[in-house]
Amino acid sequence: ITLNASPLISVGLPTYNRPESLTRAVACILSQTYNNLEIIISDNCSTYPLADDMFMWFEQQDSRIKVFRQKKNIGLALNFQFVLSKATGKYFMWMSDDDFIDENFIRVLSKVLERFPSVNLAFPALTLYNAHGEKENTSGKYISLESDRPEQRVYDYFKQPLKMSYFYGLYRREVIQQFEFTPKMFGADILLNVCMAFSGKVLLCAETSYTYYMGGNSFDTEKLAKVIGLSS
Repeated sequence: ITLNASPLISVGLPTYNRPESLTRAVACILSQTYNNLEIIISDNCSTYPLADDMFMWFEQQDSRIKVFRQKKNIGLALNFQFVLSKATGKYFMWMSDDDFIDENFIRVLSKVLERFPSVNLAFPALTLYNAHGEKENTSGKYISLESDRPEQRVYDYFKQPLKMSYFYGLYRREVIQQFEFTPKMFGADILLNVCMAFSGKVLLCAETSYTYYMGGNSFDTEKLAKVIGLSS
């Protein structure tokens, strides 16, 4: 009898100078109804007081948490690449340190990937809050990409006005690890999902949701500079 038939799922959590929202994000992952997880936190050389104590506390809370501290800020893109490189699970997902997922998020998306081998990426409905803290209407702004023709799936992806929901889904790790971020890569989420759509189907799972916050540092000039490698 197999005691744990559920596949291991890796959650990559890159972070930088957001201790309060990071604590909420970690608690959100730990409260998932799916338990066979490894949680990979990569701190991008945060500068806030007591950062060492905080990350030590995280590891003491749950053996599934693995913390890596970068000795210097490696930029946003490479920090996302780093957590992926440390993943060992059958499936992989990213979560931003200021966002939130439903408690059934991982369970729902993993069931889709287990059931449909032709699906490379299962993605959720998106609950989006703008920079003013107002909830946006995202209904009908993204669809499944299920054509049998790779070029049609890519075309359908580009027709969607809202693409971030695709990025924050659950991927087959052996497929996604073929994609490589570079320090000055801009629009990596779009490039990645084009690769996913071309190599396999992408399925919407509307029964669970990813809450995405556009406020705070999400789109400020400092973060943009780090993405394209113009700051240390």
